[in-house]
Amino acid sequence: MTENMGQNTLGLRIAECRRKSNLTQEELANRLGVTPQALSQYERGTRYPDIELLKGLCEILHVSADYLLGVELVTILEKDNPKIQEEIWRALRSALEPLKLMFGEEIIPLFMQEDYLELISVLRLKLAKDGILMPIVRIMDQSRLKPREFIITAYDNIIYQEIVPNNQGISVNYIIQKLEDTIQKHYDEIINPDIIKNMVDNLKINYSALINNVVPEHISYIQLTNICKLFIRKGNSLIYLPKIIEILSDLQRDNIERNDMEVLDIMIQRIKCENNFRVYLAKKE
Repeated sequence: MTENMGQNTLGLRIAECRRKSNLTQEELANRLGVTPQALSQYERGTRYPDIELLKGLCEILHVSADYLLGVELVTILEKDNPKIQEEIWRALRSALEPLKLMFGEEIIPLFMQEDYLELISVLRLKLAKDGILMPIVRIMDQSRLKPREFIITAYDNIIYQEIVPNNQGISVNYIIQKLEDTIQKHYDEIINPDIIKNMVDNLKINYSALINNVVPEHISYIQLTNICKLFIRKGNSLIYLPKIIEILSDLQRDNIERNDMEVLDIMIQRIKCENNFRVYLAKKE
């Protein structure tokens, strides 16, 4: 290989190692959890993978990050290529992702087709009806997992893990169902102030008078997130987010010092009252 790569050392070396591994762009892209178009951009040098994807590339192609980045050729890579510097900072901002699905080598073929993307979209809509904004999920293989193992993490904390027995069938539908169950069960560990902010921004369409000049001016996103986490842990849904904001605003006007648990108790009493439809249905069951 000639050393006239210039600023595209990374892309040329990804392409070189991919060919040595007898992988097509589509095969490598599927294993990384990105589109073939994105991988093509990496190889052409018009776009750069983030740190997590770079780690995945090293694992799949069995090479070091130093080699892919051409560290032995360029002493200060960022000065020679501002694009990589920009990508590095972006990657650091999102190094801990709220939701990630990783799996072993026997599960890889299940995600080689893009059918799972439709299942993810359906799941995202289904959860939204329950008051859950599902963050973008990174789907990728992990060579250090057992062949039939899959793991779901929130900010690198394992919130679900399973090794599917050899005598049990496994499908994308099965894994996506486990993803749904895990998100429902552990949403308090997934939500963060940015997710809450997106939900609040969306609510402004129908509840502008309630939210404008209230969130975040008087109720911070961090405070609202903490209350929502506690509310979820009590088995409640964030479909009540407008009521949560309304009650928080009312309590602030009382000028009475309350801790989060006291606020939560008042909130649940007001929301889950006797004439609440969900309370009514629970009694019928």
